[in-house]
Amino acid sequence: MRNKGDNFRTIWQKPNYPEVVQIIDQRRLPHEYVIHDLKS
Repeated sequence: MRNKGDNFRTIWQKPNYPEVVQIIDQRRLPHEYVIHDLKS
């Protein structure tokens, strides 16, 4: 995915927190850029 000319993944592991996966909430694009933490 591209945001302001930079490439981003839509899902990734949070640095230094292996139990947390972060995602971009694509339902809110293009008006908002929201990242959620997912943990199980």
